[in-house]
Amino acid sequence: MMYEQMPVTMNENVNMVHILCSDGACVALDTNSLTTYPPMWARFMGLCEDFAPPELDECGRLTFLSNFQIPRMRFLECLNFLRTGYVRDVLELSETFNILGGCDELDQYYKNQLKKDAEHVAHNQKMFQLRTENPLCPNENIQQTFRFEAHPMNWVHDDTWDVGSVITESPHLFWWRQRLSNEL
Repeated sequence: MMYEQMPVTMNENVNMVHILCSDGACVALDTNSLTTYPPMWARFMGLCEDFAPPELDECGRLTFLSNFQIPRMRFLECLNFLRTGYVRDVLELSETFNILGGCDELDQYYKNQLKKDAEHVAHNQKMFQLRTENPLCPNENIQQTFRFEAHPMNWVHDDTWDVGSVITESPHLFWWRQRLSNEL
């Protein structure tokens, strides 16, 4: 039985380039697959007018990744970041983008991460300050503002005492605390 070969149709919206990487692998990239490219990438791929044509090897592959000693996986991580915003290793990604002329999107990502990190540090400092001002057990009583005693939950006490926390070694006992007077 003979099979009739179907004609191959090309999508007119596809603009494929092949890029040789430093490890000898190749990346096939549809230049229409990203909404924006870092400016230097566009020049390296020949997407900008008024610039010299990109450097190609004897097979017609772009050679900028090979010339800059960038292996396929590192370039794919750059593409993945531009498509999804995912970062596996920000230092490695930043190094690769810097070799290729930088990336505004990564700069913004890094700036946002620094802001989140600063907020996290500020939150931790606030929580530490709250713990030192309002300790729940003797080892948190850094400022020596409370007197702590171990008693059961049904301990009879006056209104100057309140329960701080359970004693993990003896779950039927609790740390009770009494604020020390500021007057000596």
